[in-house]
Amino acid sequence: MIWPQGFTPVNAEPAASVLLIRDGGQGLEVLMVERSRAMTFASGMLVFPGGRVDAADKSTALLQATDHNGRTGRRLPRDWPFRVAAIREVFEETGLICARTGVRNRLPAEQQRQRLARSYRRRLHQGALSFKSLIRIAGLRLPLADLMPFAHWITPELSPKRFDTRFYLARAPYDQKASSDGIENLHLEWRRPCDLLAAWDAGVQPLMFPTRLNLMKLARADTVADALRQTRQTPIITVTPEIVGTGKRRLVIPEEAGFGLTIATQHDLYPIERSLVSDEAKSALEL
Repeated sequence: MIWPQGFTPVNAEPAASVLLIRDGGQGLEVLMVERSRAMTFASGMLVFPGGRVDAADKSTALLQATDHNGRTGRRLPRDWPFRVAAIREVFEETGLICARTGVRNRLPAEQQRQRLARSYRRRLHQGALSFKSLIRIAGLRLPLADLMPFAHWITPELSPKRFDTRFYLARAPYDQKASSDGIENLHLEWRRPCDLLAAWDAGVQPLMFPTRLNLMKLARADTVADALRQTRQTPIITVTPEIVGTGKRRLVIPEEAGFGLTIATQHDLYPIERSLVSDEAKSALEL
């Protein structure tokens, strides 16, 4: 689209997020982290683990550590830096290791996870250790195929802050215990998607709009196997919501995206999401 002079959309920052799922005692559960209130974006919100894709996530060294390195015969997915970032962010934020040991090609057991988390997690978070160094030191492989594309959301072009976020679905590592990082998030919990949606509907659990719709999609499954099967069979439609109306604007998303909801009113949006149009866009486009 050609924009009028005086307005250029903010670049959408690449980001990755993971819906880690397990079979709980009463059904399917997903891991949620509560973002620290000191964070500038989505502070205090329950979200899926994830974050920005760093330039280092695209390094050749990390590519060689994947299961799509040219020696396995598997075709490299175009979104591989997003998947690398997703694995890294999960370790930083939850302590869970979704990488596999190089020799036996297994996910680390809890004792090894604890050792790696104690030795490297905070250093990685603080930038004192690179992810590629951690992978090399620990002898890990990055199983990109373990992360199944679940959704793809891009913030509208008129918005003041934008992300290009790919969401992945993954079975939580068996026998590993998650823990908050104490920096970006202070609390984490396993919740049933249906319970989170019921709490939102009752007005007691705020959720970001993409988070809620992803939970709606996930809630159609009763088990991990069911969720993985449904996701494998569902094409990913990139969602860039369209901003419509004046005053109390609405978001419109394509029906073919398959979330079961196509229009979001102000009621559907968390307060920080209601600033749909940037001041620059309002001025340049006379909105």
